[in-house]
Amino acid sequence: MKLIRLIYQEPIRLILLLFFKLFYGIKIKGVNLIPRKAPVLIVSNHQSYYDPVILGMQVRRPLRFAAMVPLFKVKPLAFIMRLFHTIPLEREGPDKSAYKEILECLKRNEIAVLFPEGSRTPDGNLQPLKTGFARIAIRSNAKIVPAVIVGAHEVWQRQRTLPRLRGKIIVKFYPPIFLPPNCQNLDLKQVRALEQRICARITKIFTTRLSAWQRFKNPKHPH
Repeated sequence: MKLIRLIYQEPIRLILLLFFKLFYGIKIKGVNLIPRKAPVLIVSNHQSYYDPVILGMQVRRPLRFAAMVPLFKVKPLAFIMRLFHTIPLEREGPDKSAYKEILECLKRNEIAVLFPEGSRTPDGNLQPLKTGFARIAIRSNAKIVPAVIVGAHEVWQRQRTLPRLRGKIIVKFYPPIFLPPNCQNLDLKQVRALEQRICARITKIFTTRLSAWQRFKNPKHPH
């Protein structure tokens, strides 16, 4: 695994980083906030097909992404995702196989990446979050690290077949959210209440950052 990463993954990561620097001036902030050890669940908003690629560019720990099956039909993105061991996730209904694989990854103290909106935003705004990621975090006792992507929607909107080769993309990681101790022992009602609190906190982080981006992108000029 280490040899494969050295031969293939690291050169591809550096090439992608150069590509995104040249065409999108990408900035990635807060990578140092990701714990160096222990299981971590990165949860991000979902703006474009680029998202799985740009989230892992400067994270030095191996990442396991969960991405919707349609993403695997986009070449050469599919090749890159398979190389980086992306977990296929069915769009309709709970995917027990993917759920189990994500939990196993976290039990090995790895990093898993999820997009709780479930699909790319159609308009740049945040869609309602699905609570599945919170339940995974509770069961695995993983630290939740929110990540917000801005600018990728303008570069590769859902309606476009191919991305624009200009624009500005920023990724920001936030401090980990720590779950209550012994949260695996909560009953179903308590788990659901905790899931809602986690979703509310993540939603606030996402919407605040996205609103700031909109103000930056469309400043109001004084009359």
